Amino acid sequence: RALVNRVWAHYFGRGIIDPPDNLSAFNPATHPELLKELSEGFIKNKYDLRWLHRTIVNSRTYQQANTPAKGAEADRTHYAFFPLRRLPAEVMLDALNYATGTSENMDMQYHYWPEKMTTVQVPFIPKNAFVTHVLETYGRPQRNSAVQCDCERDSGGSIFHVLTLANHPRVWEKIKEPNGRVAKLLKATGDEASKIDELFLATVSRLPTAAERETCLQFLKDADTLEKGYQGVLWSLLNTREFLVQH
Repeated sequence: RALVNRVWAHYFGRGIIDPPDNLSAFNPATHPELLKELSEGFIKNKYDLRWLHRTIVNSRTYQQANTPAKGAEADRTHYAFFPLRRLPAEVMLDALNYATGTSENMDMQYHYWPEKMTTVQVPFIPKNAFVTHVLETYGRPQRNSAVQCDCERDSGGSIFHVLTLANHPRVWEKIKEPNGRVAKLLKATGDEASKIDELFLATVSRLPTAAERETCLQFLKDADTLEKGYQGVLWSLLNTREFLVQH
């Protein structure tokens, strides 16, 4: 029950028993039948964490829209809508790498780490200065001998988050990477509209609206070069709340 409750809290920002570390008779579950069913399923599947995560994220509750119905704006207890939350540090950096078509060398070969790893795979802070900066700025737990709990994660917002994506030189290097997404788009066949569609799918996981597509196409026409135009569109998408927030 404790583990099921904590995993649920990870995805929804509050536990079925909330706060998640206060399991007592004086703090009952808001949905005891749900907690019971998930706990029994977890035991039946031999405490398989993958089963637990898969079951929760495939649920209708997790897949609800983030726009609440009228009158339910403050209803967090009954999960009337999906709560907006910032991407965790590791996920955000991996999303940035995917969107720009780049990767990071963690510079940990002397610890026998592979040269290329996703950020969610790294066991602790690597030597790569940019990765270290992002993980620390976006609040990943230190995972050292003194701090070994994911409850130490800082999920709040900060001006440093905005400045990192907007101004950090490494972000622009990724956007301009010779083998990155923009460079490949420039070499690919197809019209500008389909390439704009790809940038939207790679960043915010949806196609642009007609108005957004028209605005981006006009931006490409007004840019000094087509390359700078695509770079500007990608930079703009990376700096939207839609990219930074899970919704």
